[in-house]
Amino acid sequence: MTNQTVCMTANVPRLIKAQRDTFTHSYAFIAELMQNARRAGATKVDFNFDETTNILSIEDDGHGIQSWDKLLCLAESDWSNPDIDEESPFGIGFLSALFSAQVITIRSRDGVISADTDDLLSGEAIDIETEDFFDGCLVQLCDLHRKPTANQINHQVALLASGFPLPVSLNGMQLERPCALPNLDAIPTEIGMIRLPENPEQFSFRALIYLQGLPISRMGRLCHQPSSFRDMPAEREIQNQSIIHLDPSAFRARLPDRDCLVDEKLAVNAIREAMKTAFRSHAEQMKASRPERLTYCLDQLRDVGCHDLLNDVPYIPPGLVSPLSDEDRQLPSNIEEFDRRFCASENQKPIPMADVVDGKLRLVAQSDLSDRDEDKPHPWVAQLVKLGYSRLEDGLHEDHWVNQHLLDTGAIRVDAIVPVNPKPVSRFTVDYANFDLVYCDAVRVESSLGVTVINDALVAGEAEPYYVTARAHSHDLGAVLSYFDYDDDKVDNDHRSDCEERFSAWMKAQAASDPAELLHGLLETLNLSGFSDLRGRSFKLSVGGDYKLTVEAA
Repeated sequence: MTNQTVCMTANVPRLIKAQRDTFTHSYAFIAELMQNARRAGATKVDFNFDETTNILSIEDDGHGIQSWDKLLCLAESDWSNPDIDEESPFGIGFLSALFSAQVITIRSRDGVISADTDDLLSGEAIDIETEDFFDGCLVQLCDLHRKPTANQINHQVALLASGFPLPVSLNGMQLERPCALPNLDAIPTEIGMIRLPENPEQFSFRALIYLQGLPISRMGRLCHQPSSFRDMPAEREIQNQSIIHLDPSAFRARLPDRDCLVDEKLAVNAIREAMKTAFRSHAEQMKASRPERLTYCLDQLRDVGCHDLLNDVPYIPPGLVSPLSDEDRQLPSNIEEFDRRFCASENQKPIPMADVVDGKLRLVAQSDLSDRDEDKPHPWVAQLVKLGYSRLEDGLHEDHWVNQHLLDTGAIRVDAIVPVNPKPVSRFTVDYANFDLVYCDAVRVESSLGVTVINDALVAGEAEPYYVTARAHSHDLGAVLSYFDYDDDKVDNDHRSDCEERFSAWMKAQAASDPAELLHGLLETLNLSGFSDLRGRSFKLSVGGDYKLTVEAA
């Protein structure tokens, strides 16, 4: 019995033509020809495009084509072993040039070929003409299939030149290469060369990423999925983002036109880790030379996870400290208001350690003011406002020196909350909650902080009621309403405004010295707009000894 054998074969003409649909970008041939020039040892690449004739020429001064056979051989490369080992040329990219135009002419050294690209792709033999020696390589693409405009060619060539190591010209004009390694103050890392933003305060994980001198992706601040590199980076983008030239021996691009990285998620993780290391090294240098300036980079240090570098810097970073105010005695009604209220001035400067150590600045942690276990603000918060404390926002490392100088709010002991000249308890009702209020001239708070008299706020007792002092404001009602809707969002702003108006009327009634004025103020707290039968009517009201109300038609 004869054993049968089988082996892999290929329909070469069909395989070659099928490659047309593997290129993801119609201008991939421009990048391929630029790469060929660089690998050939060229010192420059010159493009010329005539929109009228639809002809694009690419010329370089490299060593030229060594083997015409290898140029037109699929998956074969004529580059040196070092280039092959480091950059892994695929031997496929030149197909993109054949797919881009109807006719191609190539002149290099002492040979010239000119042919219809369909004939080349079909495998027909093409004559190599002999001419005078030409130093370099000239590729002329005639009748480009896409019939691009001059603007489209300008855009593509400029984008590809932005980080290219060789000078590139288009129609005699030198193109800018702001992201090219020769023009960057980049540092070597395990992934390649990294240029951090010129201003350390702009550092983030945003990056413009290049491989073999060509743009391959943009990386967002928190994005593990880089976006395509389709547009020329703006000057501001270049200044405020990192620029990375990946090591071609460590990173691979996807066949055939290198439009994205292989194992992209793993690659991005490696890039982020290298950026962290580079930024920490830069921050350590800044700490040694300009420690105060480093405090302006707190957000960036936190993103990278190295804000511990500030632990022994004798300054509090700007923007973290702001004086406590009357509004701190109540909880904000929503997160947006909280952010607005507690955001310190952007113009604030670093605060010297001496101001805190000497007691000139007394601090309480923001988390101790906002993370309240009970459904009411602590009465001692009003004391801190009166005593001149300032708030320290969260964000510093747990071992930062300032944490040793914060007020220990857990040790505060409230001994007594005594209203001054209180009136009887009054029940205040909204659609979703009821609570007791006591109007008084002031509230005397006695605690381990001392004795403080408060006459301009709503103060919570150890249990209900809430004490409303004579100079309280209607927005102080938020100190009560927020406990019922802070998480559940039970009321909208219009409803809250209505409640605050009723609260103002209630306060006016409580402050009234005349009984009729008092009753009028109380009635204003009722919303009668939905009761049309009462409109224009008169009534006689009587209040009995048991506070029971009697109403008769007048």
